[in-house]
Amino acid sequence: MALSKYARSKLLRLVQQSKKLLFSSIIDQLQKNFGIFPQSGKVLLLDELTSNDSDILFKARLLRDRLDYIKTNLADIKNEGIDSIEQLIREQAFTILNRMCALRMAEERNIIRETLRKGYQSEGFQVYDSITGQGSTTEIFKRYQWFLYAIFDELALDLPAIFDRFSPYGILFPDEKSLLDLLSLINSDELTLHREEGQQPINFWQQDETIGWIYQYYNSKEEISAMREASDNPRNSREMAVRNQFFTPRYVVQFLTDNSLGRIWYEMTKGRTKLKDCCSYLIIRPDEVFLEAGQPKPANARGETQYIEYRAIKDPREIKLLDPACGSMHFGLYAFDLFERIYFEAWDDYKDLLTDLKNTISRVEFVKKIPEFIIRYNIHGVDIDPRALQIAALSLWLRAQKSFDQLRLQPADRPPITKSNLVLAEPMPGNVELLSEVVKHLDAPMRKLVLHIWEIMQMAGETGLLLRVENEIDTKIQEIEKGLKEEAKNAQVKIGTSPEQKQLAKEAAKYASKEYRKEFLDKAESQVFITLKSLAEELYDGRAYQKLLFANDSTRGFAFIELCRQQYDVVVMNPPFGAASANSERYISVNYPNWAKNILAAFFSRMLELLNNSGLCGAIFDRTVSIKSSYENFRKECLCGHITSMADTGWNVLEANVETTTSVIKPTKDEYARVGMILKKHW
Repeated sequence: MALSKYARSKLLRLVQQSKKLLFSSIIDQLQKNFGIFPQSGKVLLLDELTSNDSDILFKARLLRDRLDYIKTNLADIKNEGIDSIEQLIREQAFTILNRMCALRMAEERNIIRETLRKGYQSEGFQVYDSITGQGSTTEIFKRYQWFLYAIFDELALDLPAIFDRFSPYGILFPDEKSLLDLLSLINSDELTLHREEGQQPINFWQQDETIGWIYQYYNSKEEISAMREASDNPRNSREMAVRNQFFTPRYVVQFLTDNSLGRIWYEMTKGRTKLKDCCSYLIIRPDEVFLEAGQPKPANARGETQYIEYRAIKDPREIKLLDPACGSMHFGLYAFDLFERIYFEAWDDYKDLLTDLKNTISRVEFVKKIPEFIIRYNIHGVDIDPRALQIAALSLWLRAQKSFDQLRLQPADRPPITKSNLVLAEPMPGNVELLSEVVKHLDAPMRKLVLHIWEIMQMAGETGLLLRVENEIDTKIQEIEKGLKEEAKNAQVKIGTSPEQKQLAKEAAKYASKEYRKEFLDKAESQVFITLKSLAEELYDGRAYQKLLFANDSTRGFAFIELCRQQYDVVVMNPPFGAASANSERYISVNYPNWAKNILAAFFSRMLELLNNSGLCGAIFDRTVSIKSSYENFRKECLCGHITSMADTGWNVLEANVETTTSVIKPTKDEYARVGMILKKHW
């Protein structure tokens, strides 16, 4: 059920109180234990610390490595000491809060034993404590911390984005008083037994929407207002993310997903699908006629009959959905429901689909695999905010656990979720010394390409998917190829009879071949990964953690590139709107000439590129671009003739002072398309 405004106000209070509590705890720890001073930006040398506690000294080293890394990679930094410490504090605070909320939701769903609900008296801790037998020798807070770490390690197998204890975002743990105060807030009766007149009591931790609103409310309206007063344009990637985090209501998600993903499967099955019964907002015209393969529309087909072009049915694993600004993954949660039904129908009703699985496993075994298939193959998400990726991963994981629960699978029997397609858009790491280690073993053409990739990825944190990285790379490959052909040509002219000269000509000819051109990027990526793996495994020197951070961020960068190189059947989005950041405005102006100084318009242009020829894109957006004269060229490019369905939603849909509308569009124009519309009064 959708949470009411009154219910959401309680979550707002929880998040802001928790954030204040955690900031205070982290600042206190940094100063007292780790010699890091946020107000002045001063950081003591490790040798200057007075503590002999090995855990404190270990974390002190990690924190300094993280601060150095932030300074290296934060392009818009002004006061490197203070700014980098502020970012460190934000990272640690939101990870702690996300972890605790994730545990609370997991225990309410019986995925884990009672862990937080009763604090030290929680059943899971009591069992752990009795087994480990540390009660007489170690204080209870330390034992409880060890217990939570054990839970983190177990859940990190499926959710490393949140629970990896060696993540740079989650180095710190609250002190005892702060932890108990945080648990008091999380376990408040206001949240576990929320009551409203005329409605059944609800437990917030059992509601799918809760984690999305926690993400929405992490930054207060006062903080966002201060950002806008300081600058009309977002000044960095964090401000870009914070200014554009708007939770999409469930009914809007359903309308857009029903008429994109739902519509595609409906057409693939020629209407023979149960989705038409469960997709409440799927627009089905009474006069639709499905054409066969190769059958053209009748000449002058402008009458009442709506001819639906043939759409070949796909293996569900090949249907790709993308949310380019995924936030808490609210679109993905609902899409998960539809994909689940699609997989069932593919197995039960279409003998030519999923044949590789049907020949090897039973239907019962197949059903257990569906949640992992959906996360592995179908749902793709990108965001510029690391908080969003943590929340998105948690949302999909909890949704998968819901399916396992319906199958009555015990947690130990549930298949692991080993791969997802959630990608953080961020610059490639800027450590020049480590980058030189990566490229020094590559041949000259590969070295040029990899260095170019690092260079163009510097904007990824502020442009997100608006960065046409695949085009930039392709242009560079063509440039390198042209140079290699010249080398090959010159080598042929100058060739002598010596073995060295013959080998030179042979190598130059290889680089200029079509086969090498085709596999160029994949080879570069694989060679870089080999080097990154060796870097991450070199734990014998003082730069071990720096190398690990470098390798992990580089790997995420290549994951972003791979996502950009794909084509999608469905895009669903609540895209950012308004001004671009100062650092990205020139790039967007050059690459998206019809963007009219509103990144919303650029997102539409980009998503039409990433769709396959028969794909559909559903979006909720600022209604201004539909009517204002300055957006005329944008409308001609992306809306006129592209819209397949729409719903005018008006004011008070997003938690922003903006009038909204929605549309589902396709990449190709149809001058005679009949648009399906749902008016707001029908919501």
